[in-house]
Amino acid sequence: MLGAAVVAELKSEPLSAVGTSRTRPPYHPLSLAAIAGHRAGQQLRVCRRTPLHGWHATHGGVLEPAEYWMRTRYYRTNGSDASAAGIAEAARVRKHGGIVDGSTLGKIEVAGRDAARYLDRMYLSKASTIKVGRGKYMVNLREDGMVLDDGIVLRLATDRFLATTSSGHAEHVLSHFEHYRDLEFDGAEVALANVTEVWAVIVAAGPPAARCCARAGRRLGRATRPAVAHGLRRRHPRRQRAAGAARELLGRAGLRAALPAGTGLALWQSLLEAGLAPYGLEALDILRVEKGYLVGAELNGQTTPGDLGMENLVGLGNPCIGRALLDRPAFREAARPKLVGLRAADGRSVILGGAQITHAGAPARSLGYITSSAYSPALGEWIALALVARCAAGDGASLLARDPLRGGDVPVRVTAPVHFDAAAERMKS
Repeated sequence: MLGAAVVAELKSEPLSAVGTSRTRPPYHPLSLAAIAGHRAGQQLRVCRRTPLHGWHATHGGVLEPAEYWMRTRYYRTNGSDASAAGIAEAARVRKHGGIVDGSTLGKIEVAGRDAARYLDRMYLSKASTIKVGRGKYMVNLREDGMVLDDGIVLRLATDRFLATTSSGHAEHVLSHFEHYRDLEFDGAEVALANVTEVWAVIVAAGPPAARCCARAGRRLGRATRPAVAHGLRRRHPRRQRAAGAARELLGRAGLRAALPAGTGLALWQSLLEAGLAPYGLEALDILRVEKGYLVGAELNGQTTPGDLGMENLVGLGNPCIGRALLDRPAFREAARPKLVGLRAADGRSVILGGAQITHAGAPARSLGYITSSAYSPALGEWIALALVARCAAGDGASLLARDPLRGGDVPVRVTAPVHFDAAAERMKS
């Protein structure tokens, strides 16, 4: 009506001569609440549950949404809140081992005669050199050279691979893969499938992992034959067919088993009976920061492999997507960020994620920021990962973590990103 009246005024004609649009509801003003749907907020979000969701819910797991998934943040039996429980669970993993539900990891199956050649183009290192039954850590880049994601790639057969992605990144990485499959490999024999929800994934960590996994295998017996075995080989992930299960062995201090979704609970319960207690996302983040692993905030879409300490992968020279742009001079400037570790200078102060890093004499000039931090029960102090300008990121450098909104400034010192077992002696033992 208002639009028709404006037109009538401009034409100096009566409204009846101009005419009005066909009446359609709501003709009279209504409140938005009257026409809003019944689903709002979290009810509008896609909600995915792992095959072990029911077990977590009935055994004290505090489930919270993380990306598309409901994940266990911690278990009430281990503490009154997430912080206390996470520290207790992380300490237990270091001493006695533990298991975590890793089913949220993205899983993309790549198959076809040209699958190996295709993955060589998609990753910073070559997939074609992976032997059948083996796997390795791999990184893929965006077109501009920034790190897109990282994960383990397993070679299940000569023409079949299983690529894992970060939790919540499967759709994004699959879209990236499909784009280049259609753009550069049109007509090639390459098939892609998102199989994230097909597999249940259980990660066993800590020194007793191998012994407990072997015990779990004996408990389950020949009827089910889970993805567990004796004699784990360090740095050589393997895969074994056993009742349709795939496994990825990550060294004597850890094992990642992938099983059909419907059979994951049997292995989980068997591992519990073998002596491995569950831990949640809070403890997982602590353990990852201790080992200097990328927790999530480090993959912010603005970091290159050089920023994250992956120079050895770049040095392989594989001509993958984004590799050519890594040679830009700007990526070698002194102000480029570098992943480092940080600890409080006094060994006691709290350092929190998001704090800005500066020189003590120039507190208004940011040199970077803390991406992840946690209290380490293994070290008895707060530790952090940070992206700091190369010119200020020398080992042992004294800097300032500025956090005025949450408690002031904390003097910190730069360390290597790996805070715990830097020489990997526990894994080698």
